[in-house]
Amino acid sequence: MSQREKLLAAGVLALFLIWGGGKLWGRYNESLASGRTALIAAQSRLDDAKLALERGRLAVKQLEAWQGQSLPADRDVAQTLYREWLRAKCSDAGVTLDDIQTDRQTAPTAAYATIGYTITAHGSLKAVTTLLYSFYHSAQLQQITRMQVRPGAESGQLSLLLQIEALVLPGATTAAKLPEGVSNRLAKASADDYVKSITGRNLLSAYSPPHAEPPAGAANTEPPKPKFDDAQFAFVTGIVEVDGRLQAWITVRTTAEELRVFAGDAVKVGQFEGKVVSIAPRMVVLQSDKEELHIGLGHSLREAAKPAAEAGKS
Repeated sequence: MSQREKLLAAGVLALFLIWGGGKLWGRYNESLASGRTALIAAQSRLDDAKLALERGRLAVKQLEAWQGQSLPADRDVAQTLYREWLRAKCSDAGVTLDDIQTDRQTAPTAAYATIGYTITAHGSLKAVTTLLYSFYHSAQLQQITRMQVRPGAESGQLSLLLQIEALVLPGATTAAKLPEGVSNRLAKASADDYVKSITGRNLLSAYSPPHAEPPAGAANTEPPKPKFDDAQFAFVTGIVEVDGRLQAWITVRTTAEELRVFAGDAVKVGQFEGKVVSIAPRMVVLQSDKEELHIGLGHSLREAAKPAAEAGKS
């Protein structure tokens, strides 16, 4: 074989090696990008599982709290104790109880059962207010489903009709007594605060709150409503190589929109407008409002990271 033939054969072999190496490098990059995408998807599933687990833990904690506020699980015991509790509350408030009748309003389910009573009574406005405060100050799982107040037969007296129901939950922690404790659902600290606020009104007419006059010179304009920014939920979920160029994948979780952009492409999501300056294997650089933003893989468009040079100095 002549020297020329040897050189030609070596050149062909070199070209073959370069071509084969390019193919292998391309496949390697594709495999690497696919692995990164799979890793991001797995991380997202893990985050969802952790969120579901935390929600379940909070739900169990809430259920345990409700079980502590439930009437006793034995319905007969609960019915007797609750009836006597209502009688005592009326007496303590100064409301005269005329009648109390069992009123089963809701069919029992596997999740809970209800005990209901219809109460007819009469008393002064102060006494009725004190009774309502005492009822809602209790921590029991109970509510007034209907209330009717009318002028009574005697001056200064009100005729009162209440329909009440309380819950019995499976696994209730009290067996032979009603749950104790108080609720923090009321805005005012004591019954006297409500008495002062309510007894000065005519309860049998529609309540009209006092009208506050605007200060002199104040403009009668509504404050602007805050705009919802989808860019807070637009995440860089992948960076892959396509035809020798890096391409960034941006997922807008609020709209399920998928953006696939190269360097030089414009990006507009919600209140964000910008342009892709460059794309690195784990970073997208965007230019927005005369500011250069470095968005890391897995971060949103509103979570700009420090540039590599700045990060090295810190």
